[in-house]
Amino acid sequence: MRALLAETVPSENDDVNLWWFGAIVYVIGSIFINLGSNLIRYSHERIKHFDVPPPIYKRYWWIFGFAIFGLGNVFNFVGFMFAAQSLLVALGSIQFVSNLIFARLVNKEPITTKAFVATTVIIIGNIIIVSTGNKTSDTYDLSQLLELFLRPAFLGYLITLIVCVIALQSTYWVFLYRYIPKTEVPNPLVLKFMPIAYAAVSAMVGTCSVTIGKALSGILLQALEPNTPGELRTVWPYMLLALFVGITAFWLYRMNTALRKYDAMFIIPVLQALWLLFAVLNGGIFYQEFADLSLLYNFLFGSGIVILLFGVSIFSPRVPDKETETDILVVSDHSTNADYSDEEK
Repeated sequence: MRALLAETVPSENDDVNLWWFGAIVYVIGSIFINLGSNLIRYSHERIKHFDVPPPIYKRYWWIFGFAIFGLGNVFNFVGFMFAAQSLLVALGSIQFVSNLIFARLVNKEPITTKAFVATTVIIIGNIIIVSTGNKTSDTYDLSQLLELFLRPAFLGYLITLIVCVIALQSTYWVFLYRYIPKTEVPNPLVLKFMPIAYAAVSAMVGTCSVTIGKALSGILLQALEPNTPGELRTVWPYMLLALFVGITAFWLYRMNTALRKYDAMFIIPVLQALWLLFAVLNGGIFYQEFADLSLLYNFLFGSGIVILLFGVSIFSPRVPDKETETDILVVSDHSTNADYSDEEK
């Protein structure tokens, strides 16, 4: 943690403190995202048993859910202009409350005691994170962003993240193509590992879009000021935008596939919790949002993350029979976005 507290890069607007406005906007966006996720799941369930699934442009619930999901992300993008990334994504814990409601009302999923307890634990963890997190609202220009990227602390974190992604995804593929098809009764721990690994890789990569999105929102906010350089006239913001779109597309594809593979009451909270965890770490390390925290607050912040992960561990997916699990996993991992409606018969 000491490395994170060194090499402080000054921001452009340390005196601006509208974190509360960013927090309100972000919370609204988070609720929209969760509602959209459940509507997408509802669309998948509606056509699962159709002999001839309707084309995507006639799946109105899917279109509506995706529109709500997209609107929520727009709200989140605006929120990043006014508050720290680690604080805002932690405030996304409101999704765990809304998920209990939406999963029940939209998808008719039962609210089990385990789900209620796990959600409560996750919320407690996030309350600690929000209470002890950074509440500044800094933005950075391109030269400062490059300086932040080249810091040893972030480069070390990035390399660690890449290694974890490769290890988890490789293990997932080994189980998917070699172990499960050749095993009559797969180990239940393997079947539980599969969705968690899938969600973890999705979140590790997908949350990079949050960090890039905050950078873009800061560049846009500075461009609105009359006395700032015209950085929007250079190629770099548009390269960041292309990277942002690519990573977001990856996250949406993985999220859509995960919603089709697994129970909404399990996979949505897991996706959200891992998303929150890595988005907090990304923002805290890249934007140095841990730098202003005392040793006590860093400890409490870390404790909140541990409590959050404990809440996630309470969730347990339903373990299907071997034939069903193998078919779902193999078909889904060979699919593309265009194949969704054909598979869901």
